[in-house]
Amino acid sequence: MGARFFSRPSCKVYSFDVFDTVLARATATHLGIFALMQKTLAQRESGVPDGLVKAFLSWRTSAEEEARLLFRKDCTLDDIYQPLVNKGLISIEQKSFLIEMENTLEYDNCFGIPRIVNLIRSLRRKNVRIIFVSDMYLSSLQIRRMLEKAACFQPRDRIYVSNEHDATKSAGTLYGVVLEQEGVRPHQIVHIGNHYEVDVLQARKKKIRAVYFTDADLNHHEQQLRLYRNPDGHDNGLDAEILAGLTKQTRVLRLSHNAYERAVYDLGASFAGPVLTAFVFWTLKKAHDQGIKRLYFIARDGQILYQIAQKLTKRVGFDFDLRYLYGSRHAWFLPSLSDLTKYETNWLTMRHSFLSLRIIANRTGVDANYLKEHFTNRTKITVEVDQDISSFEHEVNDLLLTPEVKARILEDAAQKRPLVVGYLRQEGLLDDVPFSVVDLGWRGTMQRALSKIIGSVSPGEKLIHGIYFGLNLLEGDAIPENNIMLSYSYPTHGSNPVHWRIKDILEFVASADHGMLLEYRHDRGSYVPHLKEKVNLDVEAWGLGDLQGGIHGFVDSLLAQKDFDVSGWDIQHFREVINGMFDQLINHTTKTEAEIIGRYPFKWDSSEAFSEEYAPRFNLLQAFEHLIHPERHLSSWMRATHIRSSLAVRVLLRAHEYGYIQWMIRRIKPFARFKNKGPRMVPPIEVNQPEPG
Repeated sequence: MGARFFSRPSCKVYSFDVFDTVLARATATHLGIFALMQKTLAQRESGVPDGLVKAFLSWRTSAEEEARLLFRKDCTLDDIYQPLVNKGLISIEQKSFLIEMENTLEYDNCFGIPRIVNLIRSLRRKNVRIIFVSDMYLSSLQIRRMLEKAACFQPRDRIYVSNEHDATKSAGTLYGVVLEQEGVRPHQIVHIGNHYEVDVLQARKKKIRAVYFTDADLNHHEQQLRLYRNPDGHDNGLDAEILAGLTKQTRVLRLSHNAYERAVYDLGASFAGPVLTAFVFWTLKKAHDQGIKRLYFIARDGQILYQIAQKLTKRVGFDFDLRYLYGSRHAWFLPSLSDLTKYETNWLTMRHSFLSLRIIANRTGVDANYLKEHFTNRTKITVEVDQDISSFEHEVNDLLLTPEVKARILEDAAQKRPLVVGYLRQEGLLDDVPFSVVDLGWRGTMQRALSKIIGSVSPGEKLIHGIYFGLNLLEGDAIPENNIMLSYSYPTHGSNPVHWRIKDILEFVASADHGMLLEYRHDRGSYVPHLKEKVNLDVEAWGLGDLQGGIHGFVDSLLAQKDFDVSGWDIQHFREVINGMFDQLINHTTKTEAEIIGRYPFKWDSSEAFSEEYAPRFNLLQAFEHLIHPERHLSSWMRATHIRSSLAVRVLLRAHEYGYIQWMIRRIKPFARFKNKGPRMVPPIEVNQPEPG
């Protein structure tokens, strides 16, 4: 933040813009204050005409410009409200009442921006002069009160406000007033502000050093939040102003000297927090409507959802038995099998960009070398257990359906099933209590597996609900009898499936702090989950703690906000806002977002045998390999890889998009030799091995 300017002995005066630089509002913008005024006027007997109250937000939004044209100067609050007196709409006393209300709401809803407040304190220790410069309709006395609230004003400081000097920063004239009255030359002053044209370009035109500071500017997710409207038509954008203001306040108030940690926290506060909280609130309302008494949040996506639900239920008054259930496709799918058909083998051989016999062995419980031997004998093709066999998908499916291999798989399934049943019974899923599982969703594989396992001990008796962020049921993904699947964002069937990028991003932001569930074990009379890792170290290193800190910060701020009625939050309509936020993240990705999501340690296989960066930064050699062998999927998100990579790589990839070097690739490809190393392998952990750590 222009730190080179803050240690120069030639600088005698440090000038700060006020709003969105030193102070921020709890609402997204100043329009939120006007909306709060309208709400307050509607709830209070003030004598202000009803017509003005109903149109107050619209009138106040345009009143400043109208007063400026009328009085031919930069206006005060008195100037803004005077036309209402002139028209006989309000009395002098009511004008004073409205001015006092606006001043009070501005004061009550302001807070200091920690990075700037700390900078001011640091500069004071160097005994330099601090001034505040603002184009504003509030008086310097009112601004002083607000600065004092944030503990960043002292009697020796001075405030320059446009309406008191008939000069503005936007025209550059207020900077001239500052230079004259402070008695300094332009090179002896540094100005810090958030408006590029006004605080940077106009200052530099006066030869003043300027620092651009944007911490409190709305990011593109907060701008999407401002589009939310409650369909009852009575909020006038206030709910949107409050929601966007909450995310802004949550991220701005968090101090961190590490830019990456701060960026991950910001993503949690302004994106993951609103998205996941909306889904959890919808889940609670749906469960209440369905008569559900107990909610099981399935590991691992359910961990942060469970924590959010614990906080929300206290606020909205729902009475649920909330539980965290250790489960995984790896631990449930195999024990659910009583037979093996082509449908099940399709899941067992599902691949992302890489499939090996070891991956299939981890899914089926059959030894990898046993599969290798039978594969070779059956196909006369020699492969290694860690070799990519994606091109032999048909042969592998046939292998799993051979009597010998099928019998081994079903035998292992039968051995594991009692342990799963024991854990589910222990956790109350076989009780006579209406329950629902909660997960992010997609194909409903886990609920179908759960239904089969429960049905093996209580056939046809148990109604199982599943509540999901999204469902994308493909052909053959039938919903079992006595099962209900509810989806927040997307239809269960049809032409609008969950976009796979949305799935990935949601799973990233809902990551848990522990490893995958491998199986259950019976230990001293109880059933305990056996995890691959007790602590999810690579995701923790990526920044999970900061991400979850941002999510919890948003939830806590939301529940503490008295002007936002959580119970009246129209979650159905809010889906459109969420769609816009995903569009911003996926199609208008910032460099910071590309860096955060690109670094994520992506484990695409259900057995988590492999890990790789989701969108790695390419060097030139990797870029050429990608262009020649795109089928190797060196990046799971090329947009983010493009943004993260060097200029030379970006030029190469962009040139290929426009066809400038495709002719070269066609000529090089027959001779190019790039070894297909596959994804980076994490040392495989067999189910029978002791738990690490």
